[in-house]
Amino acid sequence: MSLLSTKYILLLISIVLILIGIGLSLAGTLSAAWQVVDLTEFGVEHEHGLWIDCARSIRPNMDSSQPVVDYSLHCMYKFDDSADRVVNDMLWNYDVDGTAGESAQHKFWLWHKLILSFIIASEFLAISAICLGCLSNWLSGMSMGFTIAVFLMMLSSIIADSIFFIAANRIDVRFVQAMVGTYEQRIGYAFYLHCSGTLSWTFAFICAILSTLFACMGPKKIREKERPAALSKTNKSVRTEKPQQIRLPHNPVTPMSDSTYIRMDSPSSEKSYGILKKTRLNTPSTEV
Repeated sequence: MSLLSTKYILLLISIVLILIGIGLSLAGTLSAAWQVVDLTEFGVEHEHGLWIDCARSIRPNMDSSQPVVDYSLHCMYKFDDSADRVVNDMLWNYDVDGTAGESAQHKFWLWHKLILSFIIASEFLAISAICLGCLSNWLSGMSMGFTIAVFLMMLSSIIADSIFFIAANRIDVRFVQAMVGTYEQRIGYAFYLHCSGTLSWTFAFICAILSTLFACMGPKKIREKERPAALSKTNKSVRTEKPQQIRLPHNPVTPMSDSTYIRMDSPSSEKSYGILKKTRLNTPSTEV
């Protein structure tokens, strides 16, 4: 299997895990069962979520040891102004109203807002990561951006889970004071759903790192394979090429002309003495 095929397979697995994480995270966020407490003296079960609270009635069964549970939920929003005014009035009459201690669980506290902020940020980062992952098939530089987006998405989700776990184990949040007894809240399934989404995003981040690594190794391997071929081609061309003949400039030398003195005696000469005639022989210069 080539590096390019491995990169695409890991990228596809990472995107699928991100989609699974989005579904699990949204399912946990939309649910109210982050904290669950059974108030037996009131005959109700309360579910305290991040932005919504629900209650269902639990009545004792005279014919059996199992209670009769009404599975229909009655819910209220934490950010509802009218509900918030009712909760504030109940907290104001804390010494008179026995349910005031439990009513504090229905307020929209700062740690609820922080958790929701990180969850919303992680969802937007997940959508951005999917877009960058799809674009990385055509733009290789998007692979690094895809990995960074997946890391920030996973980090935001981990921070949200950590804030809730720390806040849920505080004494004033974990235990609920009713009229007679004190009840302990337990962490509900919504928190574990969101943690499952975080775990899915963690595996997606690992696959994203491997996909980016293979994407970076691919061009390097191709260059390493092409380099010996290029070198052998260059050496072959050097061996087969004829050496060039270098011609040095030649300065022609004109030979020195010889001066020859010839004594010419002619019997028909009008004079009895010999005339010495000087004859200069000029030899023309030839270029080689």
